[in-house]
Amino acid sequence: TYNSSYPSDSEMNIMIYTLTDENEYDFTANGKSELKGKLNDDRVRLREGPGTDTTSLGVFPIGEEFIILNFTQIYQEIDGIYKPWVRVKLNNGTIGYFYGQYVERIN
Repeated sequence: TYNSSYPSDSEMNIMIYTLTDENEYDFTANGKSELKGKLNDDRVRLREGPGTDTTSLGVFPIGEEFIILNFTQIYQEIDGIYKPWVRVKLNNGTIGYFYGQYVERIN
C-alpha cells in the first residue's frame, strides 16, 4: 500500500519490498533492478545464515563486490553496534549473509 505521507524515497522504498517470509524483504520480487554492494572492512565472514552462530562460508576482503538480495529483519548486536544481516549473492554464485555493519551499497 502506498502512503503519500512518507517524506523520503528511502522510506517509500521499504513499502514496495515483498515480504517473502517473516524475516526478509525481497528486493527482486517487484522488478527492481539489482542492488549492488561491497564490503567496507577487511576479513569479513560470509555466513550460511543470519547470525554469528551459523557456519562461516569464508572470509572476504575489503572492496569485495556482490549483489544484495535482501536486508533481513534479523538484527544482532556485535561490538556495541546493532545492525541487520544482509543476504547477498557473490560473483561466483555463492549465497550467504554478511553483517550489515560491513555492507556498503554502491548503487
